[in-house]
Amino acid sequence: MTRFALWGALCRRLKTGQETGQGAGALPDDAAVGATSARRSLLVRAGAPSLAPKAVEPVKNFTDAVPGWFAETVGAVAALALALVAVAHLDATDRSWMLYYDSDSVLPALVRGSVLSGQPQDWFLSAVLFIPEMGLYFVLGGLGLGVKGTFALSAVVNLVLFYASLRFLCGLTQPKMPRSTRIAGALVGFAALMFLTLLEDSPRGDTFELASLLATTTYYGMTVLASVGATALAAGLSSAPGTVDRRWQEAALVVVCGGPR
Repeated sequence: MTRFALWGALCRRLKTGQETGQGAGALPDDAAVGATSARRSLLVRAGAPSLAPKAVEPVKNFTDAVPGWFAETVGAVAALALALVAVAHLDATDRSWMLYYDSDSVLPALVRGSVLSGQPQDWFLSAVLFIPEMGLYFVLGGLGLGVKGTFALSAVVNLVLFYASLRFLCGLTQPKMPRSTRIAGALVGFAALMFLTLLEDSPRGDTFELASLLATTTYYGMTVLASVGATALAAGLSSAPGTVDRRWQEAALVVVCGGPR
């Protein structure tokens, strides 16, 4: 019997069973169930489409489909844009005095100029406060942007580093949250600081205008970064799942907080 003939016979048999119902020739319930299963198997063999419901795939969130590197890049670019706006504001207001001419701000430039001119070095300062700032200024000074250009670039780098420290904090304190949520949290905190920076325009350093001090080449910026980093490491130590994670976090915490006094 061909496939089409078998298909026609099965259809007529099903129709006859529906018309007769539970008459004299009707099968018991168990037998009817078995017959129905057999008929479905024959229908499948004959080429009939399957009547079984297909499994529905779960709908994925849009953020889950975004690669991690792309999300991190978007967050970094957004932070860079906010930092550029904040530094442009400082440069256009009287707050530029703290950025370019304050005695603490110009110290890295003085040290670099003295070293490059070959003068004997006899500085008396707190190493834990000024060595990180000087190291960053020496690196950026090699780009040849001039003193004020290097100060401005250092301000942008300091602000972006603050976003990176917030991102580090979100990563250690909320490791189970989606990556996009952690990036958004770091950006919200960073945007709040940039907003406060836009409200500051005083040329003096003894005021409550503290947010913009993060952009200077003084110990203010690096102290804030170290504070956020230490908080992140301490929070990570309290929830580190394994000894390996604890070891590197403990070592990093010693480096951040255990410098010379």
